[in-house]
Amino acid sequence: MNKPLPLTEIAGYTNWRKKLILMLLLGSLSILGVSLICLNFGVVSINPKDIISLLLNGTQDKTKNLIIWQLRAPRIALGVITGAALSTVGGAFQGILRNPLADPYILGVSAGAALGACIGIALQHVTGYLFASYLPLFAFIGAMLSLYLVYTSSKISYSANSTGLLLAGVAITFLFS
Repeated sequence: MNKPLPLTEIAGYTNWRKKLILMLLLGSLSILGVSLICLNFGVVSINPKDIISLLLNGTQDKTKNLIIWQLRAPRIALGVITGAALSTVGGAFQGILRNPLADPYILGVSAGAALGACIGIALQHVTGYLFASYLPLFAFIGAMLSLYLVYTSSKISYSANSTGLLLAGVAITFLFS
């Protein structure tokens, strides 16, 4: 039969839950505050009072409406999404390697991305074709190539445990640098 949980475990869970709710609330409020501040910055300055009235009630001023909704709001949304993605990937690196100090530099991801971007720039100079719009694609391909090389080389020699990943990542970083 199931035994009831001790009172200390229940209290620990509720304390953890309260901390989580507080952290989520503070994070959401800080994102909202920074977003409101970022809506104010740009070539055309808009009063914070006008921004709040535009967000809450809408406005008849087409120029301000266009600036806020077509230029500044997408930039803020992309920044929030990118920050969330980077923090998720950082947490995944730290969880996979069981190392709270792990970062993309350890596994060679940054070196691979830099090499891919350099290849894109070199191709632009050699061919004369403008590859500047494809630089993120070249960087992504370089990062994925380095991750593939790290994984396969660590799998061959260390059965892909965290030590093997770290050693292979350092080797690939030096190779691509």
